[in-house]
Amino acid sequence: MSRTKFLIGFCSCFFSISTLAQSIDVFETGIRDLQTGLEDGTTTSVELVDLYLARIAAYDKQGPILNSIVRINSRARERAAELDAERLRTGARSLLHGIPILIKDNYNTTDMPTAMARLLLPTITRVIMRLKWICC
Repeated sequence: MSRTKFLIGFCSCFFSISTLAQSIDVFETGIRDLQTGLEDGTTTSVELVDLYLARIAAYDKQGPILNSIVRINSRARERAAELDAERLRTGARSLLHGIPILIKDNYNTTDMPTAMARLLLPTITRVIMRLKWICC
């Protein structure tokens, strides 16, 4: 990747979320505080997804290049928008409603490829399905 492309991408991400980043530190902020922000309208699930994606890009892909995040759901922003709309219509369904989650790639999910899905117990799949229903 050229320096120019990197700088353009970085600046785009940085300036699009700079005002949010001043108010929410996704590394330090707990779920209750994130949920309060969602409830009082100071943030949205889409904004939280953008903040987490920017953090993953900065610390996992470009910084020390950890590559600890193997896959990111391509529908994350779309799903966050759906959850924001649902919150407006019917309210939050749980404390985790609209909070972005990261599921380790060896847990079986229905919407993303997994590393060891066939080796896992069905119970784990049920737990992940329940967690995804509760929050996303």
